[in-house]
This record gives sequence, C-alpha cells and structure tokens, in this order.
Amino acid sequence: MRILILSSRSEKHSANLGYNVISALRESGHEVDFNFAGANTVLEKLQNVGNSWFAQQVQRVIDKYTSVRGLPMWKLRGYYEGAGYKFFVGDETKNVYSPKKLLKRLNGKKYDLIITMFFPDFLNMNSVEALCKSQNTPLLFFSIDDYPKTGGCYFCWNCQNYKIDCKYCPAFGGKEFSLAYKNAIHKKRIFSSYNIWIMVNSWMKRTFEQSSIINPNQLLLHSFIIDEDYYKPRNIELCREKFGIPSNKMTILSMRYQSMDRKGCSLAIEALNRLSSKMDSVDRAKLLLITFGDSFEGDVDFDVLDMGFVPTDTLLDIYCASTAFLSPSIGDAGPSTVNQSICCGTPVVAFEIGTAIDVIENGISGYRAAFKDVDDYAHGIESIITLNEQVYIKLRETTREMGLKKNSKKAFAQFIEKKFNKTNR
Repeated sequence: MRILILSSRSEKHSANLGYNVISALRESGHEVDFNFAGANTVLEKLQNVGNSWFAQQVQRVIDKYTSVRGLPMWKLRGYYEGAGYKFFVGDETKNVYSPKKLLKRLNGKKYDLIITMFFPDFLNMNSVEALCKSQNTPLLFFSIDDYPKTGGCYFCWNCQNYKIDCKYCPAFGGKEFSLAYKNAIHKKRIFSSYNIWIMVNSWMKRTFEQSSIINPNQLLLHSFIIDEDYYKPRNIELCREKFGIPSNKMTILSMRYQSMDRKGCSLAIEALNRLSSKMDSVDRAKLLLITFGDSFEGDVDFDVLDMGFVPTDTLLDIYCASTAFLSPSIGDAGPSTVNQSICCGTPVVAFEIGTAIDVIENGISGYRAAFKDVDDYAHGIESIITLNEQVYIKLRETTREMGLKKNSKKAFAQFIEKKFNKTNR
C-alpha cells in the first residue's frame, strides 16, 4: 500500500511513536511518506507564532482581558485553556494552516491510506475533510488521547459532556453552546460523512463508544506500538552493575515519578509503604526503588535511587535492571512506559486503566490492580517480588511474549493490512 502519515509533531515525538509506525509499515513492504517535503520548516514557523516581542505584548493584553472577564485563556496560536481543560486546536472551523496549502504540498500523489497522529498546528478537522475529499481513501486517527471524542480537549478528566455534543463545557464556564459545542458539531459532521476510522485501546474504547460525536462502528481496537528490536531483554546483572546496585539488593523496583496528579505516584508510594511495613528489617533492606523523571519527593523507609531525567538508552537499562516496573497512573491512555517495560521482559504493576487493560494479565505479564485500590496494588508488587527464581524467570519470558503479541511492529502492520489492504476493501 501507499500510505501517508501526517503529524504536527516529529517522528521522534512521544517515545518515537511516528518512527515506530513508519518502521512497522515499511518493514512489511509498504510505501510510506511521513508528512510532506518541508513540513518541519512549516511546523517551526507555526510553533513560533507568538514568540516575537510584539506578539508577547498582545498576549499579555489578551491574558489580562480574559482574566478580568473570567473567560478561558486564548493563545495566539489558537489554543484555549479554562478550568483545567486544554484545547490545543482552538476553533476547528477555522485554519491555522490552510488545507489548500496542505493538499498542494502533497503534489497530487494518491494514497491507499492516510494516518493522522498529532493535531496541533497544521492539522485540524478541516484538513481531514480536505484530505478525504481529494484522496477518496480511508483515513485513520491514530488516537493517543481524548481529542477525537471531544470538542477539542485532549484529556477530559471526569467530564461527561462528550456524550451530549460537549454542551455546557466547564472550560467555557458551563455555557451551553460554546466553542467546544461548535467544534463537536463540526467534527461530528465530518466523522459521519467520510471513510474515517479511529484506533483506540480497550480503555479508551469504553468512553469513545459513549461519545455523541463518534459512531462506535468507526472504532478499531489495537494497543500501542513499540520497537521490539530496541526494547528487548538485556542482561539483568550487567544492567544493575551500570547503576552500582549492590548484589544484596535482591528486589529492584522502578517507577515513573511525575508531579501530575493523574500519574498516581503518591498512590504507588503509599502502596510501597504499606508493603514495607509488613516486612522485617532484613527483607526491607533488600528493597530498592529506582525513580526517573521528576525529582523524587516521597517519604519512604527504604532505599531510593533517584535517576532524574535519563536518556532512552539508560531508561532501557533501568527497565532491564528492575524486578518490576510500577506504573500507578490513574488517568492515562498509556503510558507507553508500560509497553516499553513489557517488551523488555520486565513485568508491570498498574491499575486497571489505559494500556494496562490490553497488555497486563496477572501472573503472565505483571499485575493489574483494581482502580485506585492501594492495597491491591501493594499485593501486586508483593506477588512479583516474592516469586522463586524459576517462576520469576518464566514470568519475564511470558511478559516479553505479551509485548511481541500486542505491541510489536509486526502486530501493528498486520492490524493495518487486515483492515485497509486493497484486497480487503
């Protein structure tokens, strides 16, 4: 197939997501174009809108006006933010980048499938409609957030207004017919008029099916894609030596530590403390928590190795050095770190949310705890770190197998081919 991938972010954005999609499809024999010639220059110009001295002065006036009037904040690039909700696309009936310019950049080349990935800047629903009209071919939203089901916000927290065309949007003060509603109706019309599909994981599917904007028959179920040739098992002992982890530290735990509440890190710390409180001093001395990302701020009674922000290759060693990877997120379609760890053969403890629903089976690839149940999360950690050596080695093998089955490049290419290959249409 001839496939076009359009993204307002580089192929390296979001853990090399674009690059992984490109590689998966090309390695399966398909012709793939990522964006158009000169796209990076276009994106750089669009992303720099508002950075000039004059633009900054204008933005200050806008910010003051919206603050005094109690209105959502509006940014010169078309972004809105209010009551904790972010609309990165702005007014979808207007264009930051002309669809005509986008089509001209494609030089009349025809494709069998178009995949869209990230939407700020030169992509919006008008772009989608123009592409569908000119190409007359299926278009797949590679969805990694709430954007397709809403009137513009990327994460809607507990808001349920996507079920009613985003009326009474809290970001716009609860106004019945706000920009969110306008966007939702615009998006709904385009979704229903063309051959458009939306790729979601199981957790996303639960709420996307309830969206008034989307026909549930447009949803395609698939997990995230990971480069299994890069994220793969490494020698555990050698990885531990790189970080100076003593040999008597028999239990190595790793988790992503983020300041955002929805990442749930405080819950993981609480679970670890409950677990350590049941241990005697000898077993507690074997416990080591490796953290990466934001600076560690938890209060624990066992050893912590705070790595801070690390390059990807170091992160790969951290996965492989860990007995288990802790992902306590409570509001996330991913995170991709779950899939990366599983492809490395390191079992994951997570709540029943996001990608964990698709790739974690208790005793097969880690432990999936009941949502926000700290005691169950602690039990999941304990169920892994107390395994005997033979059973644990087998767990790492089945964890890697799960990654290959659900997240490999081959699995993604087969998913695309099954649905969109010409012979199947």
